[in-house]
This record gives sequence, structure tokens and C-alpha cells, in this order.
Amino acid sequence: MIQLRHVLKTRAKELKEGVNQGTKMPIYYVCQLVLNYCEGVVHIYNHTNRLEYPPIYGYVDMAKDEEERHFNTSKLDMEQPLEITKFFTEEIKAIFLTHEDAKEHIKRQNHNLFKPFVWIQSAGYSNRQFEQLTENN
Repeated sequence: MIQLRHVLKTRAKELKEGVNQGTKMPIYYVCQLVLNYCEGVVHIYNHTNRLEYPPIYGYVDMAKDEEERHFNTSKLDMEQPLEITKFFTEEIKAIFLTHEDAKEHIKRQNHNLFKPFVWIQSAGYSNRQFEQLTENN
């Protein structure tokens, strides 16, 4: 219970300081980018990640053994080039009630995360449970 009080005090302080990015009931997500491969040229017009990393187009030489196939943006010197699109999506790795704890998590787990960032989202309109968290501080 003492830890929860500390979290709620930190949350109340952050709300007063405006770390909540304009939402009354923030949830702090620690996200990371995930690299995906897709056969062919896929035109991704809307970004698939909040960091807006664009897709990368290239080739893999299918004539080589599986272990020797490497993505390359040029198909020169390839016997059987296969078009590939590399693109990034994001996944949520952890959720926090305070921005401070989300940033601390990134520091501790940075070695396990690829391009981590904190995303702040509202807990939702008329979410009574989160309203009570805010009222009690």
C-alpha cells in the first residue's frame, strides 16, 4: 500500500506539472519498434509506427542457401532477386501510471528494447476507476 501511495503522489505531481500531454487520465506506454519483412513491394502510405520510420525496399537472393540470404537495397550480383519490403510497427512492452516509472523502465531495460519510447494515451472518457485515482490525491 505504501508503494501505491508513492505512485499516486508521483502521478498527482506529474499531472500538476503537465507531463500528461493534455489528458486528465494518462496511461504511459513503453513501446518499441518491431522490424517486419514482407514479400514484394508494399506501399505503406500511412505510417505504421508513431516514430514514422518509413518502409525500406530491397531484395534477397533466393539462389543462396537460407543462412546466406541477406537483405540488400540493390539486386546487382543476385541470381534470383526477390523483392522485399522491410517496415516497422510498434508493440507495447509495459504500461505505467507515471511518466517517471516509464522512463525508468526504459533505462533498466534498454538492452532488451529496440528504439524504445514513451507514448501517452488517455485512460478513456468517463473511466470512473481512473477518475477516482486522480480525485484521491
